[in-house]
Amino acid sequence: MNFNFYLIGTPGGRYSQYPDDYTASIFTELLKDLRGSQLVIHREMDLVHYVFFEYLDEGQMIGFGFIFNNARLQKPSELINLFRFIVEKKLVDSGTVYRYTEEGKLVFRVKTMSECHREYSRLKDFIELEFEQNASKYDITPLRTVYNGTKAIETIDGNATNTQITNLTDQYNTVIVKEDSGIGHGYIPKLIASLREQYQTAIQENGKLQENLSKLNRTKKQYRWVIFLSIAFLSCLIGIYFLNDNLSRIISNQSSQIRELQQNLQEQENNLSLVRDSLNTISESLDNAQNKLSYLKNDFPIQISKIEIGNVYYKGEIETNYGNVIYSSRTMYLKPRITYRGIKISEYVKLKIRWYDSDWDMRRGKNSPKGFTLEQTLFVHDGCNTVTLTGWGNKNKGAYWEKGNYRLEIWYEDICLKAKSFTIY
Repeated sequence: MNFNFYLIGTPGGRYSQYPDDYTASIFTELLKDLRGSQLVIHREMDLVHYVFFEYLDEGQMIGFGFIFNNARLQKPSELINLFRFIVEKKLVDSGTVYRYTEEGKLVFRVKTMSECHREYSRLKDFIELEFEQNASKYDITPLRTVYNGTKAIETIDGNATNTQITNLTDQYNTVIVKEDSGIGHGYIPKLIASLREQYQTAIQENGKLQENLSKLNRTKKQYRWVIFLSIAFLSCLIGIYFLNDNLSRIISNQSSQIRELQQNLQEQENNLSLVRDSLNTISESLDNAQNKLSYLKNDFPIQISKIEIGNVYYKGEIETNYGNVIYSSRTMYLKPRITYRGIKISEYVKLKIRWYDSDWDMRRGKNSPKGFTLEQTLFVHDGCNTVTLTGWGNKNKGAYWEKGNYRLEIWYEDICLKAKSFTIY
């Protein structure tokens, strides 16, 4: 597959690309007003530019550029999935371009993209092999005509179909496919940052409790010293006033004071015990936060990037295609189709699904697992994949799903991997 490939980024807050040539002026023009992520398809005569930009954190972005001569992709949404996989997996794993911080943010490890020439070669080889082995997935076809249409920009959201995107490129020389948010504002970085904040708060609370424990220990020593002095004083009184008629009363008073001091000492010891229990609880919370942080970084089986809902017959034929408007009178079985990136590859994982209506009542059947609508086993493949899960409903049209708002949640163990709200009209 013959194409030119470019690696783009803003390390240090400045635009940089590799290789650095005449395309820099084209790419920087397409980068304007970046929020989240976007795929830009730009046509000039018989050249088709595909440029993907991903917003990271604090004004930084990473991107890739392809230039095809007399060819284009009929399925550009698959190119978005490929780029997302490179951003979220390939470059994070290699760690040569950028990395995650402990606060869940992505930061560059290079000053210019020219330092990434080895990573550039590795990525280009990977992309060439991907196009060769999965040609039908991207549907790269020759251009039928040279573009002589409107020199204008059209913007469309990330839910657009491949046909809608391709048709727009026949009418406009620049088409922008926008997503709402980039990887830097995704679920995993936010969750890592949240757990990190909980961990730091627990450490601060632990320090305060340690300080209180030290104060209580000092107070305990002072009380013991007072008791010692009281006993010594009582001994002196006995020696001096042993013939005095008031000796018994003095002894009684001193004994009462000693008992009070002993009671205070016992109270302080009880407080020390409570502090030790609090320290144990904080220590367990710290361990749980660290374990959960490690789990989230390493043990997700898949990362789901998209959920689409389709309406199908009992045997699986499609009545309403995925992503289209669903009408109540035509509903039968609603099936979710997910796009995911495999992490625990070549393993079977059990996913659990919840269907909710607008009143947060869960849809369940007599064979539903506890706390869920249904469950399904999935074999995890490497890379970006699209798979259809088990549907829920009735074989008779309009018999089960009424008009209203609904919500679908996909769970793995006690973590919600992805959720989608949708409306049936």
